[in-house]
Amino acid sequence: MMNWRKILQEKTNLQIPDSKDEFNIRCPFHDDKVPSLSINTKHGLWICHSGCGQGTLREFLVKYLGTRMFTLPHEEDYDFIFSLEDIEEEEIGELSEVVCPFDFSDFPAWIMDRGFNRPTIKKWGFGRNKATGSLVIPIKDNNARLVGWVCRAPPKSEHRYTYSKGLRTSQLLFGEHFLKNASGWIDPIKGPYSYICIVEGPLDAIWLDQNKIPAVALLGINMSRSQERRLENLRAGEFVLCLDNDIAGQTAIKTIGRRLAKYGVVSYIQLPESAKDVQDVRKKDQIVSIINNRTCFQGI
Repeated sequence: MMNWRKILQEKTNLQIPDSKDEFNIRCPFHDDKVPSLSINTKHGLWICHSGCGQGTLREFLVKYLGTRMFTLPHEEDYDFIFSLEDIEEEEIGELSEVVCPFDFSDFPAWIMDRGFNRPTIKKWGFGRNKATGSLVIPIKDNNARLVGWVCRAPPKSEHRYTYSKGLRTSQLLFGEHFLKNASGWIDPIKGPYSYICIVEGPLDAIWLDQNKIPAVALLGINMSRSQERRLENLRAGEFVLCLDNDIAGQTAIKTIGRRLAKYGVVSYIQLPESAKDVQDVRKKDQIVSIINNRTCFQGI
C-alpha cells in the first residue's frame, strides 16, 4: 500500500499533516486565499474546489512537479516510476450520462449582474441550487449528453466552483458540442472556424460565446492528453490561448502553447492588468479588440 502522506511530505513543500487521512490545504496551482485543496491519502485522491483539477495523487504529483517522468522517494519500497502517458491512458473511456438534481426552471439573479443575457442563459441551460443560491451550469460532452455539472457560488463566497462528484474534467472540452453543432458537423480538413479560443473556466467560454467568439474551456489550468487530442480533432486554423491573468495562467500559456504548436498556429492574448480573466472584460468591442490583437506563440 502506498504511503501517500510520506510521499507528499518528501516530494512537495506542502503542509501535510502527520495524522489525518483526509484534509484541506491551500492549493499550489492558484492564488488560494482559503484551503480549497482536499487530499485523501488513504484512497490516493485529490480535488481543488476552485477548479484546478482532481484525480489520483499520482496525477497530482505529475502536475505539481511539472515533469513527465520522476522517481519516488525510497523507490525500492514502491518499485515503479510514474509516467504522464500511463496516467492519461488510464483515464480513457466514455463518460457516463447523469441526471442533475437541481432546478433548471430558474437561475440566480446575480449572474445577470455579470453581463450574461437571457438568450445565453437559455442556450447554456443555467439552473439554480436553491439551498446555496449557486448558479448550476450543465456540463455536456461532444455529443451533447449531460455528464455532470458545476456549481458557481454567489459573489464573495470562499469556494467559487464545485464540480459534480466523479466528473472527469480531463476527458472533455466544455462547449465542444456547440462548436460541433454550429455548422452541423466539423469539416475533416478545415474545420468550421478560423480560430478557437481556449479558456480555463466555463463562464469564460460562455462569455466569449455570447460575444460571438468560438471558445472551449479546459475546466482548469491543465490540459490533459485527452483534451489535446480533442483540440487536434477540431482542426481549427488557429488556437488562441485566453488563460487567466495570473502567474499560473501565464505559465500554462508556455506549456500548452508548446504542446499545441505541432497542430498549427497558436497565439495568446494580453488582458488588461485589472482583468483576472476574459469575463472581467465586459465591453464587446474591447474583448474583440483584445482577441484581434493577439500575439503569435513562438515558444515563449
